[in-house]
Amino acid sequence: MPVFFFYAVFFLAGCVADKVGLELVEYVNQGVLNVSQLEIKAWEHYGAVTGANYTTDEALYNALKNEVIPLYGRFADLLKQVRPQSDEVRHLHAVLVGGVEMIYNGFRSMLPALEKQDASLMQTANDRIEKGRIETEKKWHDLLLALYEAHGVRSAPKTRDSVFLRQLIEPPTN
Repeated sequence: MPVFFFYAVFFLAGCVADKVGLELVEYVNQGVLNVSQLEIKAWEHYGAVTGANYTTDEALYNALKNEVIPLYGRFADLLKQVRPQSDEVRHLHAVLVGGVEMIYNGFRSMLPALEKQDASLMQTANDRIEKGRIETEKKWHDLLLALYEAHGVRSAPKTRDSVFLRQLIEPPTN
């Protein structure tokens, strides 16, 4: 059950009212989207061994160790390399990085929980992942939309590719 955190759409630079708006367009299109495929792949691997797809603790452990943690760690590292210029976009980015770090730490803390068969450690790991998910999916998303509105950023017309990406990476609407 992968959950993709990025609310990402393509933007036209001509539809932006100010310098921060231009930075937002660049931040999403060239910063966040450039590395988001790593996150998507990590969640795909995680979803393949959890929830309805769960089979054994060993399968979960191996997926975490060999796929999820390396992919998500690389995603977190590359995301940290994005360097916004304005205070507003830096704050937005800090929220995203903080949430991603919580998720990454949650994934990493699942390994010892599985090794020790410790339900309490596993609950702590799941709580970290959930807290990070809320931070990225809700708080970051809401801040991003508020900045779009404040700086006159509008979506580009939908194309076949942008509609597909929106379906992949918009948060679920339930």
